Amino acid sequence: VATEIPYPPALQQPQPQTIVVVSGLPAVSPAQVAPINVSPTVYAASPPVENCKEVTRADAAVAKRHLMVTSCTSRDRETDSYAWRSIWKTSRTEMGEFGVGIQLYFDFLLYLGVVLLVMAFMATPLLHKAAQGDLAGVGANVMVRTSIGNIGECGKFGELCTDVTYVRVSAE
Repeated sequence: VATEIPYPPALQQPQPQTIVVVSGLPAVSPAQVAPINVSPTVYAASPPVENCKEVTRADAAVAKRHLMVTSCTSRDRETDSYAWRSIWKTSRTEMGEFGVGIQLYFDFLLYLGVVLLVMAFMATPLLHKAAQGDLAGVGANVMVRTSIGNIGECGKFGELCTDVTYVRVSAE
């Protein structure tokens, strides 16, 4: 049974006149726009405030259903229910159902990881060979010890090391 409920006070107050200007389009005032008709039956169909707990439970159920429908879930068509997708078992093509950009992003991450892994395996022998050298000196840090400038040895008595100082003797 619908009862007459007055409009909320916010709808009864006159709205201020504003002019909306969008670049490239003519100016439009609210008088030129058709008014929005809100039927009193919308407010009459709303449940009374006494049933607040039931409204909250119903709204929570609707909100939970909306969350499941709009999230990354899989739908069971027989029971019309939704289940969360597994983090580990969801493939990139299944993620592509939500948009091609999501699938391309995860494809990019996969291929970038493969390229970086291959580059790490290819650089490992050079890092190993450079770390065996002793041209960097005693106090060198890790970056210096693993660079190509450290490949080689100073020699048995240090004759090839770069820290040898030369003294110039002049006849003057």
